[in-house]
Amino acid sequence: MRTKTKPTDLTLMLKFATTFVGRACLDVIAGFARKRRIVDHRAASVFWNLVDDGRIICHLNQDGVEVVDKVGD
Repeated sequence: MRTKTKPTDLTLMLKFATTFVGRACLDVIAGFARKRRIVDHRAASVFWNLVDDGRIICHLNQDGVEVVDKVGD
């Protein structure tokens, strides 16, 4: 389900997520929420919308943690 997000959040999340390649998705979401001073669920919505669009690629590792593989344009 899409929620209303600011267009700037999408571009800022893409730039921010490039530094987290190889790390847990929750680290990206929590870090973005702290940096932008927004609530975690809003940051999560922006992140997972980008994953759904295929602009951020993730995989589930053997420990059951989602990890960022690639961040595209």
